[in-house]
Amino acid sequence: MCRTLRFLSLLVATMLVPLAGHAQLYSGGTDPGSTKWSSICTETYRIIYPRGLDSLARVYAVCLETVKGPVSGSVGFTPNQFYRKPLPVILHTQTAYANGMVAWAPRRMELYTVPEAYSPEAISWVAELA
Repeated sequence: MCRTLRFLSLLVATMLVPLAGHAQLYSGGTDPGSTKWSSICTETYRIIYPRGLDSLARVYAVCLETVKGPVSGSVGFTPNQFYRKPLPVILHTQTAYANGMVAWAPRRMELYTVPEAYSPEAISWVAELA
C-alpha cells in the first residue's frame, strides 16, 4: 500500500512539473504538409521555397538584394544590419493571398508570391512585393 501511494504521488508530481518548450507554431502559410522545402542564401537573406521552384527563388533573391540599397537610404539602416544570420524569407506559392509580412518573433519575412488577380499593377509583382 505504501509503495502504491509513493508511486502515485511521484506520478502526480511528475505530471505537474512544466516542461520547457523550444518551438513556436505559426500558421501563416497554407502550404500542404507534404511540401518539401529548399533554401538559397544571399548576403542578407535566406530564401526558403518549395522544392522545384529554384528559378522563382533566384528571382526573389536578386530583387531583394537589389532593393536593399534604396530601402536603406529611406529608412536609415540596411535590412538585417544588426544580425549575423541571414533573414529568413519564406516564399508561399500555393495560396490565394497576394501580400507579404515581416515578423519579429520568430524573425522572418513571408511573401505570398501569387499576384493580385483583380487589380494588376504597372510594375512586376516581384518588384512590388520586394
